[in-house]
Amino acid sequence: MMGATINTEFSAQTNAPLLNDKMKFSIKAAASLVLVYLIAFSQGWSNVSTAATTVMLIAAVGSLENAVMNGMLRVIGSVIGAVIGIGLVILFPQERFLYLLALSLMVTFVFHLARTYKGDMTVFMLTGMTMMLMFQNGNTDNVFLYGVNKAYMTLFAIAVYTLVGIIIWPYSGKKAEFRHAKALSKALKTRYEHRFEDEKKRYALHNEALQAQQTLAKSIPQISGVMEESFSPAQWRSLLRDFKELDTLLSLLPASRELSQLPKPTSHYLKGYESVRNQIEMLFNAIIDGWEDKKHIDIPPKAELSVIFEAAQPLSQLERATLGALALETRNLHALLSRIAEKLNALHRSEPTQFNNDKPVHTHAFDLLDPEHLKAALITFLVFWAGVVFWIYFNPPGGFMVVTLATGLSVITAFSPIKPSQLIIIFTISFIVTTVAYIGILPHLNNGFELTLFLFIYGFIGFYFLPAEVSIFFLMGLVTMNIANQMYYAFDIFLLILTMFYAFLSLLLLFYYLPFSTKPEHLFLILQKRFFTQSLQMVRYDLALLNGTYPLFQKILARHSARYLMSTVTKMKLWANQIDTNYFNDIDKDGLLAYVYSCERFATLLMMNTGTIEKQQANPLIRAYVLEQDYTALSTQLHMLKLPTTSKEKSVAVPTDKAFEEKLNTFFARQDMHRYEQQTIVSFYEILSFYQHIWRTLLDCKHKMTSMDFTSLKESRF
Repeated sequence: MMGATINTEFSAQTNAPLLNDKMKFSIKAAASLVLVYLIAFSQGWSNVSTAATTVMLIAAVGSLENAVMNGMLRVIGSVIGAVIGIGLVILFPQERFLYLLALSLMVTFVFHLARTYKGDMTVFMLTGMTMMLMFQNGNTDNVFLYGVNKAYMTLFAIAVYTLVGIIIWPYSGKKAEFRHAKALSKALKTRYEHRFEDEKKRYALHNEALQAQQTLAKSIPQISGVMEESFSPAQWRSLLRDFKELDTLLSLLPASRELSQLPKPTSHYLKGYESVRNQIEMLFNAIIDGWEDKKHIDIPPKAELSVIFEAAQPLSQLERATLGALALETRNLHALLSRIAEKLNALHRSEPTQFNNDKPVHTHAFDLLDPEHLKAALITFLVFWAGVVFWIYFNPPGGFMVVTLATGLSVITAFSPIKPSQLIIIFTISFIVTTVAYIGILPHLNNGFELTLFLFIYGFIGFYFLPAEVSIFFLMGLVTMNIANQMYYAFDIFLLILTMFYAFLSLLLLFYYLPFSTKPEHLFLILQKRFFTQSLQMVRYDLALLNGTYPLFQKILARHSARYLMSTVTKMKLWANQIDTNYFNDIDKDGLLAYVYSCERFATLLMMNTGTIEKQQANPLIRAYVLEQDYTALSTQLHMLKLPTTSKEKSVAVPTDKAFEEKLNTFFARQDMHRYEQQTIVSFYEILSFYQHIWRTLLDCKHKMTSMDFTSLKESRF
């Protein structure tokens, strides 16, 4: 979802009533809207609707956090957009088609950057919108003054919004980030405590932890130069990376089903297990408390945890593998918690914060090649030209503003759960409210205080009671009322302005279904096939590496797949939630989400496996086993799963535990174990359990997939 994420936790402010974050956001955004109107009226400025629309746009897709830096960037973006917009008009004063072609390409590119950017997209949104605002319905007279006036009102709105964010309940990055980090720490501890629960419970806890991750990520400043006391965005991203790795490790810990099959307690087979487990619980509690009390956390020594070979001798091969995996993941969990605790200690020191020996976090600011974003860019281009044709041949009220609004707001609706039909309903409600206000309230306002109160209440209702992304369509009702210093009430003009809004919303509705279907079930099927295709590319390249070959083309495909695999799963989850299963008898919503969760776990395992290929190459036992037993079958299985549903039952059967055991016994019977060092054998069992986990997860995916008839999603709902 795009736009500002509003947290609903309650927090006390000094000498202020107890207000939640959404209420504070609504008050600040409504106050910005009121100030824009009042200051413009007091100075006799025209085009106040431009400034009001800018405030609505920023509040819909941006945030009030880090107000100074974001405000500066928004100003820079708007100036760049104004310069480009005026420059294009001057460059093509008589070549209308060339001007519109150049403008459409520039706007499409800028809005594509807005969609794909992982930070505050309002910088690019304002750049694109300002470029289009410079066009004066094809009139070249006084174009420079017209453009300057539009740009000035845009910059004025940004300045007001920024100042309100600084003055009223100023954003405290440290306070917000610490609160979110503590919430994430608690969520991860809860996951650890309930790691032996059933799958449904673990899935719910995983979603809570994932939501906490996203909240913390959005609160981290996106600009490298931003510092909150001794905290830098790079250091916060380093901590977030550790939290994500911790969440992954919790998913890998062997489940109670595997451990309960051991004849004796786990501590009988693992030396130091109870001590390390107690230290892990102590570290979890200390990290949670450390976000507030700033106490130094005592870091325990490196975990000494190993399998007792004599005790494990009577166990089966798979039971030994389970013990090896448990020892490895527990050591990794202990080490990761110790690293987080060390960073938390560093954050609380009085001297400048430094994370010693910390690997830099490599992040991609843009997802430029994401298929849905590329298709959305094409939709934006088509919306622009459809709006241009409509403007030229029908000359609607508002003129080119229909093109501007339809093109700009296509960023919110293209390949998004926000449907234009829902926006039309919201705008219709706004139309009814504004009609009542236009006839029954505005003519009776006698002074500035009454107007201020009216504007504030209208803005607060829109920002507080509606999601940020759609609030702009309700608040546009203020623009339709054409409020000015000297009001001229003409109901015919009022209806013409309403017609303009219905015109651009109809354009958005048309291109919500053309040229690509955006039905949730259709998108889900596309993403499901893409998921298995990307997984297959990664597996094939890993297999090639283990064979000692390095094919360039496969490397390119595998890297592209690895970059977008997790985002594919995220979008599968998004559209699975949007599918109305009432239309499909053979599809169950809970089962569908459980299937996506299995796919997510499988993707996580593949990503982790790709990062350990060098270790596998160095172990001759692992290379021999994987090449002989596992990866060829895994590749075949994935290839079959991405085919139509009718082919799935013909795919290679996923091995059961008994089959695994038989394969292992056969494999070891052919090996001369005396020539391998003990560490090589230990490493083999650790990785073996990981491969078994991959197979079990894939088996779970296949089982959940075949339990539902996905072909029914291709059928018409009616």
